[in-house]
Amino acid sequence: MTGFRLFAYGSRPHFVAAGLAAVLLIPIWAASFALGTPIGSDWPPTLWHSHEMMFGFIAAAIADFLLTAVPNWTGRRGLAGRPLVILLVLWLAGRLLIGTSGLWPGVLVALGDLAFLPAVAVLIAPSLLREGNRNTPLLGVLALLWGTDVVFHWALATGDAPIAGRALLVAIDLALVLVTVAP
Repeated sequence: MTGFRLFAYGSRPHFVAAGLAAVLLIPIWAASFALGTPIGSDWPPTLWHSHEMMFGFIAAAIADFLLTAVPNWTGRRGLAGRPLVILLVLWLAGRLLIGTSGLWPGVLVALGDLAFLPAVAVLIAPSLLREGNRNTPLLGVLALLWGTDVVFHWALATGDAPIAGRALLVAIDLALVLVTVAP
């Protein structure tokens, strides 16, 4: 095996991205919490941290899990190359827009962040639907997870931090459903 293999199969790019997110985001959060160091986002620090752990770290891991599991469930070939690059760019764009949210209109930040999970669903849905796979309902769980992110962004835009926090709690519950239900 020679050459750059990061985008050769679905189980690679987002697991690497999730690991890098954890390595980078946790020290930033710790410095912000302990030392008052600015994080670069104009979001409340606890909501920023919670959101990025859920929709940065965990969403990337969920995406790679699904991109690996769906080909195994359906017997279809997994994704490689351009679709994985596009997904990673969407994920990174969301992280960068949120990390510099003070520089952008809130709607742009929200749209950038909200693009990732629907893109994952669009890529895995054809195989699941074509095969009538028993795991197809996980697309609904993915849609609900995306919906919690929509509610989170709406709550931030309207200044309702308690609703944003509740949306994150529901997102954690949905991520646990994916972990416990997916074979």
